[in-house]
Amino acid sequence: EVYELVDILVDTYPSEAKAHSVKGDYMLRAEKHNEALESYKKALEFEKNKYPIWNQVLIMEYQNSNFEDLYEHSKECLTLFPTITTVYLLQGVSANQLHKYDEALDALSVGRELVINDKTLEAEFYGQIGEAQFGLNEIEEGKAAYEKALELDGQSSLLRSNYAYRLAMVKKDLELAESLAKQALDAAPNQSQFKDTYGWVLFQKGDYTKALSEFKEAYDMNDEDNMIVEHLGDAYFMKGDKSEALKWWKKARELSSKNKTLDKKIQEGKYYDPIY
Repeated sequence: EVYELVDILVDTYPSEAKAHSVKGDYMLRAEKHNEALESYKKALEFEKNKYPIWNQVLIMEYQNSNFEDLYEHSKECLTLFPTITTVYLLQGVSANQLHKYDEALDALSVGRELVINDKTLEAEFYGQIGEAQFGLNEIEEGKAAYEKALELDGQSSLLRSNYAYRLAMVKKDLELAESLAKQALDAAPNQSQFKDTYGWVLFQKGDYTKALSEFKEAYDMNDEDNMIVEHLGDAYFMKGDKSEALKWWKKARELSSKNKTLDKKIQEGKYYDPIY
């Protein structure tokens, strides 16, 4: 009956932001997240000056890994609410995911200056700054940013894992990367992302047998992650099993891997370092 009333409310006041935001609230409670997000976005069409609605949209887009929309909406939100720190962080995250590293640095640098007495949030900013600088191939600056992030939040397993992954991608300080990845995994052994990162560090160190074992365990935790699937193929290739490698590489392509060298790997039957 409540949902019928909500629909009647929207039908009666189709141009009222409040009606759509109320529907969004009820859809969210019912765990109908897609419908909730659409309702909140509809509310913004009629009332852009209500930050709580923006916040719901941005957080849900982040949770859905919808970084294209998050990038556009966070940028628009900042024109209306230029003093809200977390919006700068979300703008930086989305820009990093879209490889717009210079824009990410701009947003993150401004947002970091707005952080007051919140070391955990400040650490998140430094972590994303590190991501952007690694993306720009500014390796030493990226390492310094990640070190600062860990100095501020020494308990963050996510920061450790991300830092380890970035070091492995550029094949630098692999002993440090292994230590960081192992610490993250020990703290959260059921996180497929951390398991995959640890495997990737081992892969870059040339320990293909152990890397393969880690990737297999990561896949058992999450069989829809295209990066884990592709890493499985990489490890099989390095172990000399080309047919098994091709099987996993093709599966990674089916799962929409963003690695620009994946098609070349499949066509030539050879391993190439990933490019994202």
